[in-house]
Amino acid sequence: MEVTLEFVKELAYKAGKEIVNRRKNALVFSQKTSVSDLVTSCDVAVEKFIMQEVRKSFPDSKFFGEECEHVELTDELTWVVDPIDGTTNFIADICLYSVSIAVLVKKEILYGVVYVPTINEMFYAEKGKGAFCNGKRIRCNESKCLTQCLSCTGFCAGHIKPNPRDDEKRAALRSALSDVVWANSKALAYHTRGLRRFGCCSVELCYVACGKLDIFCELGPHEWDVAAGILVLEEAGGFVTDIAGGQRELDSRSFLGCCSAEISRAIGSKLSDFPEIKHF
Repeated sequence: MEVTLEFVKELAYKAGKEIVNRRKNALVFSQKTSVSDLVTSCDVAVEKFIMQEVRKSFPDSKFFGEECEHVELTDELTWVVDPIDGTTNFIADICLYSVSIAVLVKKEILYGVVYVPTINEMFYAEKGKGAFCNGKRIRCNESKCLTQCLSCTGFCAGHIKPNPRDDEKRAALRSALSDVVWANSKALAYHTRGLRRFGCCSVELCYVACGKLDIFCELGPHEWDVAAGILVLEEAGGFVTDIAGGQRELDSRSFLGCCSAEISRAIGSKLSDFPEIKHF
């Protein structure tokens, strides 16, 4: 039995319903790396649900999940899963959070699904076959200049806030990261039509794919945050690199997703990368 896009879509839909049902009950949540990096009992339960559903049909699958399992990406069939991208939004009962599921073979993204259960909006793509939202083909905007572009960014506040547990070297690194984050945010706000921050990077990538946004820029996302959204954006005609303009790598923790290569080069020249982000 081979994985199909329909299987991944149905799995994301079921996981989304699990989230909505569990959201009706009192949430139990805790900190991971900082007060801004949170996990709920729902995150863990839904990731386990996804893993169980997958292993019923594909028992030899590998998983790369935010809450339960981390494995080094290999050439084997691997499911890269974020059960709730936008956990802080979820806790605050802000509707923009998603289930993000990508399927990789030989480290290549073959399928990507991002499902927003609160508004029943599903973005999905299969490698080489275009991108869709709720059955309709989607494509990036054809923006020709930065002043026509609407941009978005994000960051983990816990990465840039002073931490009393840091030694001198770590504190300096954190301060430098903060400077880069704010400088990039200023550049995006200054050079584009406007800057937004939604707190859910999988959806932000999909918003570039469907033309609601034109530029996505963020330091810090992990593989599970971006894998599905990257495929949707690329299949919609978008262009994804690291912030320095280098080849897109899922483990780079640095992402610039734009509606075109032209826009990527134009805004990229005004942004700074921070390779040390991998230490956070």
